[in-house]
Amino acid sequence: MTCNRFPRCNRPTAKAWVFTGLCLMSLGLCLTPHSASAQPTFEQFVVSTDTSARVPFVEGPGNVITNDRSQIFIQPDGRGNAFAFAPFITLFGADVDALHRIPTRYSIDTARIINGVLIRPGDVFFVFNDNAPTVFFDAEAANVPDNVNLDAFTIDQDSGLALVSFDRYFDIPALGFVAPGDLIQINSEGQLDQLAFDSAILPDGVNLDAVHWVSAEFLLLSFDVTTTLPAQGGTITVSDDTIVLYSTISERFERIISLNVDSSSSWDGGDVDALWAELEVNAGAFRFTTAFREVAEDVGTFELTVQRIDGSETAVEARVTSESDTANAGSDFNAVDQVLSWADGDSSPRTVTVTILNDGAEEDNPESFSLRLAVESGEADLASPSTVQVNILDNDGQNLFSDGFES
Repeated sequence: MTCNRFPRCNRPTAKAWVFTGLCLMSLGLCLTPHSASAQPTFEQFVVSTDTSARVPFVEGPGNVITNDRSQIFIQPDGRGNAFAFAPFITLFGADVDALHRIPTRYSIDTARIINGVLIRPGDVFFVFNDNAPTVFFDAEAANVPDNVNLDAFTIDQDSGLALVSFDRYFDIPALGFVAPGDLIQINSEGQLDQLAFDSAILPDGVNLDAVHWVSAEFLLLSFDVTTTLPAQGGTITVSDDTIVLYSTISERFERIISLNVDSSSSWDGGDVDALWAELEVNAGAFRFTTAFREVAEDVGTFELTVQRIDGSETAVEARVTSESDTANAGSDFNAVDQVLSWADGDSSPRTVTVTILNDGAEEDNPESFSLRLAVESGEADLASPSTVQVNILDNDGQNLFSDGFES
């Protein structure tokens, strides 16, 4: 299969190159959609920096002090927290140069022996507790020169496709020159296979320091120097602590967060060396379609509709329960306790069947009870109305309706 829009060429000089977008031939797919999706929003970012930094604490006053092996969790407002995990606590002088949290993958900038295994600066690996690390990408086996460090790494969690970027030029016969800022696809044999993002779109001398694959249409990126990038309606200037969103459709950048500005002025000098992000989940909200129902005592059963509105991401569940008032469960209606489920992407309505009991006794008119919604599982919210009042009109005695007049 050939992606005619993005021809691949051997690039004898840096600025003879052509922007490739995301052209993933090993998957038989050219990611060149005709219309852009809605811009994503982010719940938090996870970064690692090349020096210590001070982050406003997310849970209260004060700051969190980090080092170059910390995983720093940053909220969109710049507040956060930080953690260091074994074996990185003891790896003094070895920065975390790349990370991916799900699945867990790391790269470090200096060679270290970790639990008996040599990890090189170009390798990507994972390790659990005090176990020996497993090498996911072996730079030496992929013919990456010894003096080349891996600068950025990301995985598309849907396809498992991995992309890497390096800190200097080198030559791969199958690809030609690989430049700092290029994103290269790793194939199933662990070899550098396809050019996925061409650094020709970047100004000269700009290296890609960190990347997170958001989707086929969006990448989160951070660079190693202050630079000017093409943006909608003009340009933006970003520094080495700025995270930007890149659109493969418009081929433009947008500033998302600058840690120096949005987090703390102490962040000066702390490059973003590694990056992962968690998308904000738009799971929607549950509501009834009405807040009030009036039914005859001899209706038998009736249905109430529950909607999932304003979002349908992830699987969610709602619980509907009944609550007695002047009408009692067991004598006037059957108690309700029902869980309603929606799969990821499903927003179709659900119905709850309510049974009214006709006891033949003359009663105050009307009697009432309620149905209430609650979130059973998932990240959905409640919308209004989340409660339905049900009035039961007695069909015995004088048959008065709720307005007090006879039928």
